[in-house]
Amino acid sequence: MERAAIAPIPTAYKWDPVNVFRSPTVRTLVILTSSAYVLSRFAWAQKVFAHIPWKIALPSSAVIAICAVKTKPGVRFLQITRLNRIVFEILLTMQFVMCHFGIWKWTTEIEPGIYLSALPLQELEYKEWILEKNISVLALIDKFELTTPTLIGRAIDYKGVDHQTILTPDFLPPNSKQLDDAVYWINSKRQKKITVLIHCKAGSMRSASALAAYYIKKQGMSADEAREKIAAKRPTIYGEGSSCDRNLKEFAAALSKTKSGGGSGEKFYDQRQGPNIQTLGSLRDGSQN
Repeated sequence: MERAAIAPIPTAYKWDPVNVFRSPTVRTLVILTSSAYVLSRFAWAQKVFAHIPWKIALPSSAVIAICAVKTKPGVRFLQITRLNRIVFEILLTMQFVMCHFGIWKWTTEIEPGIYLSALPLQELEYKEWILEKNISVLALIDKFELTTPTLIGRAIDYKGVDHQTILTPDFLPPNSKQLDDAVYWINSKRQKKITVLIHCKAGSMRSASALAAYYIKKQGMSADEAREKIAAKRPTIYGEGSSCDRNLKEFAAALSKTKSGGGSGEKFYDQRQGPNIQTLGSLRDGSQN
């Protein structure tokens, strides 16, 4: 019996109650709540809590955290404290809720043969769809994002899937070398007519930047044209004037300058053995891809 095609959208999602016990956010809340309760039994702690202006402190902390997280020191702080796992889970859950109510799409076909996607989840049967459609996957993502369980599930394992991973932290645009590596990979697959799926956590910043860089370098588009082409199909990508947009304009300007310079200074990945991409290898699938 012929198997029906699996749609690349979360329509067959089944929540696993075990996810509650795996959730970094739930575990952290339990620890904080328990600690606060124990401390509240002491008179000195009660006095401290009574003098904290909670109505001002909590909103202010949230605003500061949102502003700081988009800076390199802020991202580094999240990595050191492991709070990045909680932020990752909260944002991924918000994305899923928006997708459930039709506000946002998990995966978008930008053009025939190219998909831009949020994190492929096991619970959405993405691996089955990827294997069925013979899709190659490029992930621009941080290592922990592929291994951290969340309330809504976790990323697929890539065993048996043609894939490549470029390690990039969330909230920061990929650097020029990472963009070049992504362009090389995408171009090598598309030249062979292989369908590709490019993803990060949300399919909005890192992965969209990689695809835009491909359009800039291989199809001669400007940074604005590349952004508009992708946004026409996936409006939730990075906006004009954002850090990703500025980064891609610098990428395009550097590429234009290199081309106009010509001579031995002109470097293209087509003339090299391949990109120096950081891979996860045995992290999820037990093999080096």
